[in-house]
Amino acid sequence: SSCHGGSTSPQMGSQSQAYSKLVGVFSSCNSKVLVVANNSSSSYLIEKISTNPSCGSRMPNGNGSYFDTNSSQLESIRNWINAGALNN
Repeated sequence: SSCHGGSTSPQMGSQSQAYSKLVGVFSSCNSKVLVVANNSSSSYLIEKISTNPSCGSRMPNGNGSYFDTNSSQLESIRNWINAGALNN
């Protein structure tokens, strides 16, 4: 929350607003699409929460072990994207 609500990062807002800022949207860092519905391997969000993203720092900032490569949280995000990244 400090990143997305801080002075240097945009607030994500409501669930609907957050969804519209993720799915099909290009990253300002490297012009990769943040969430490509049905394709987690092409979604930059997965790179950002995994180790060593190609641009910027790993999310969440300052907590390198939050999304371990085999974590259930990371797997849940991959599954959501691969299932079509539905807004529900």
